[in-house]
Amino acid sequence: MTAFPFRALWATAVAIALATSAISASQAPRRLTWWRSEPIVKELGLTPEQAEKIETVFHSMRQEARQELRELEALEAKLSSMIQSDADEGVVVRQIDRVETARAALSKTRSLMLLRFRRVLTPDQRTRLTAIENRRSKDAQRQPPSPRR
Repeated sequence: MTAFPFRALWATAVAIALATSAISASQAPRRLTWWRSEPIVKELGLTPEQAEKIETVFHSMRQEARQELRELEALEAKLSSMIQSDADEGVVVRQIDRVETARAALSKTRSLMLLRFRRVLTPDQRTRLTAIENRRSKDAQRQPPSPRR
């Protein structure tokens, strides 16, 4: 397996994790995920059983990822505050280490989630999913950047 297909799948999971961390299930309707998207399910030949297994993996890891993201954001905010207040360089370096450790933990959780997603898919489905991600990536590159608010 090359690194690019894994990165494409990773990018999808990152987007999903970030999107779901921004809302709670009680506040908004359930968002459509790639394993519930009818065109993707059809193109992949994803079975209902596979979709449920992926859903289970997603839900089992989502809470952990949310907690890690909250921790990372808090550590980054503290680091930013330290930098703004001209804190001692040694103290800032230790905070940078904490931030990067938290970032690595979040990345590890996401990578494990992707690995578990991949284990549900057949080799042919993995190839098809990579093709879908490649198309999406090319389409996104063609889109003009959205204006900042």
